[in-house]
Amino acid sequence: MVRLQGGIYYSVLHGHTIKLVYLKNNVCELHIDEKYLGLCSFQYIKRQINNIEKRTNKRKIIYQGTNLWEEAKSGTVVNITI
Repeated sequence: MVRLQGGIYYSVLHGHTIKLVYLKNNVCELHIDEKYLGLCSFQYIKRQINNIEKRTNKRKIIYQGTNLWEEAKSGTVVNITI
């Protein structure tokens, strides 16, 4: 999550842009993909977003093949699952 001036926080999760605008007294506006969804508890939402970011950063890409570069040179379509 990135904090900008004016109490604005941005994050990108699973292809969606999340914007929190801090108002006051632990209350913020929630915007997902530039669509206003309402008011919410800032501390709770920020904690949930941080937890999701931590979980998604631990994923690993595992390639199950012999040599990725040789297959790419020959034009083979390579499927990588996460």
